[in-house]
Amino acid sequence: MKEKIKKILESLGFIDKAKKNELTNEDWVKIAEAYKKAHGKDFYEDMRAAENDAKTAKENEEKATSHDAALALLNENEVQGKTVEEKVESVIDENKKLKSETEPDKPKDEVKADIKPGTLGLGHTASHVFGIDHDLFARSKRYNEIAATGRIPEMGATNADADVFEQDFALFAMRVSNRYTELKRSGQLALIKADTLGMDYSQLTNAGLGDQFVIRRIDAVISRILEVPDVTHIFPRRSGIQDRELITNAIFGEFSAAYQSGEVFKGNFKLQPEMGKVEDSMMKTKVGSFKWIERTYLGYLNTNGSDPFKPSMIEWIFLNIGTRLRYEQNERNILGYYIQPVAGTPGSYLNAGPGVVHTLLQYAETNKLLPFTQSELADYTAINMVEVVEAFLERVNDVVPSLRLFHLLLNEKHRPWFTASYRRKYGKDIDFTGNTISVPDFSCPIQFVPNLGTLKLMILQQPGNIQLLENIPGEMYAIYFERRLEELLAMSVWKEGVSASHVGIAFANKAELVANNFKLQQIFINYPAIMLEPGATGFDLSKSLIFISGVNAAATSLDGDSLTNPTAGLVFKVECGDATTSKATKIVNGGKFNLKSNWTPAAVGDWIKLVYNAETEKFDEVTRSA
Repeated sequence: MKEKIKKILESLGFIDKAKKNELTNEDWVKIAEAYKKAHGKDFYEDMRAAENDAKTAKENEEKATSHDAALALLNENEVQGKTVEEKVESVIDENKKLKSETEPDKPKDEVKADIKPGTLGLGHTASHVFGIDHDLFARSKRYNEIAATGRIPEMGATNADADVFEQDFALFAMRVSNRYTELKRSGQLALIKADTLGMDYSQLTNAGLGDQFVIRRIDAVISRILEVPDVTHIFPRRSGIQDRELITNAIFGEFSAAYQSGEVFKGNFKLQPEMGKVEDSMMKTKVGSFKWIERTYLGYLNTNGSDPFKPSMIEWIFLNIGTRLRYEQNERNILGYYIQPVAGTPGSYLNAGPGVVHTLLQYAETNKLLPFTQSELADYTAINMVEVVEAFLERVNDVVPSLRLFHLLLNEKHRPWFTASYRRKYGKDIDFTGNTISVPDFSCPIQFVPNLGTLKLMILQQPGNIQLLENIPGEMYAIYFERRLEELLAMSVWKEGVSASHVGIAFANKAELVANNFKLQQIFINYPAIMLEPGATGFDLSKSLIFISGVNAAATSLDGDSLTNPTAGLVFKVECGDATTSKATKIVNGGKFNLKSNWTPAAVGDWIKLVYNAETEKFDEVTRSA
């Protein structure tokens, strides 16, 4: 058999590639075709027969691959005396450079990830799904038998079946969470997100073969979940915060002076801490009965049967829940606002933790950050967006030594506006195919932020200043089941937060903040507020998050029915813009407003924050200025 393979490799010119372990999937297909043409037999069947001469049929079926046997025959001296398990482990390492050239069917509501041949299991065997000799994939378990056969057994699910399913799901989810944490802390999470095939699995050599396969399957699941775009490339995620943490920065004064003798000292610094805080978040859901899961899962397999990554029922449920959690967290990281839940009532996913936008507004409200509130910077269109951006940068450039260290963050939804406006002003042939765009004359790189809705917010920061906070990486994915009668309940808990490492000096009041004139401030924003017409009793909530009342001719109250296009869980701000307080727009408690008391502003700049409750169809008060 060895000589036959050598002749085939020689005829195809593959000898050198074989010695270097660089044969691709396409190469193996050519080898199999040439072998059948030369010998009239199936290459893989002959390889199995050859391997069975040395090992039992059961060992061959469960613990070896045809490619492994071929490589073993080509290099007998090196593999002499190896166990079958060591051979499979060896070929897995050798196959790191291989990628499947087949385009898999894309399962509904899932994202595609490259799946490495040979690492996610072989064909089903009599005892294990996917040929993985591990208790998690034993066909003695009902859910695994369904995965292997695609049929629901005539005997209905028993209590014992449900117990096994719950226990295995909890174990799998915990292993996913722990693996996520391990990858994050070892700096490999970016690798698995970019390309699962680039992972180094050398550290797994002492693990059992079945356990290695499980880890690889877990990495494939994590890879798919991570394919959901997030914002950590703009706002990095900082781990290890259980409740609050001081993120301390040193602010340095002047040190240099002309030389003179003696003890003449100059220079000082002070510590300006920012408080990093995380809130408790959770997922609790009823995922339906065990029978419902079976039927839904079978429907998934029947419509996407050619997907090379055939997950077990546990993996399928975990993948769908985990993917949805990540989508929600990504939106919350930007526009979220933590609201203490009402006992017994589930809140919006946007209120399970804080987001970047409202964190920046709170910095402004607590006199740490002075926004540029000029009306000409609050709004832009597809025609004048570049001019507004440049005007914003010009304002910042006047108050900082240099813009070289800063990046500008803009709404990703408005990227077409920016490019159209850019081409209109600077030339229609400018190419934007790359990811880096900078503003002419300022050389300030732009990053486009997703999930900002229609908000016309501009943020200027040094990369990495604004951070997303968590306690344990991957804690959100530590999902476990609990059975209640025929229902299966799922739950996970985790922590989330947002903080800047340095905003600016905290002042006692707004007047002192304004008088400081941006000195030592490290984050700059415009104030994307919509100015209401005099006498307006409502507005379109889809246009912004900040609405400033106009100068009224008579006393005016907001009408809840005139607040259109609300989004459940999205907190918005109403601010007083009328110095004549007797005529300033107010909000009366009652009707569609659920307030602690009537809101009657006493001065320009007073504000109240509201959120739309989809369950009650009312606007609830969140907080108000003192």
